[in-house]
Amino acid sequence: MGEKMAKAKEAVGWATGDREEEAEGRAEAVAADPAEPVDDVTEEAVADEEDTIREERGELDPTHGPG
Repeated sequence: MGEKMAKAKEAVGWATGDREEEAEGRAEAVAADPAEPVDDVTEEAVADEEDTIREERGELDPTHGPG
C-alpha cells in the first residue's frame, strides 16, 4: 500500500475514533517509507502503534501495564 493511502487510512481512523484503523494506517505509512521499505506490516507493529496512539490521546491508564 502506498504512503498516501496509508495516511488516508490513518486519517479515517482518527476521524472515526477507530484507533485500530488509525494504527494500521500509521504502521503502513512507516512500512511504505522509501528510505526503509518493509514488505509486510505485522500485527505486533499495529498493536505497538495503537498503544502509542492511545498514550498520545491520554486514553491509557498509566498505573496499569499493557493489556
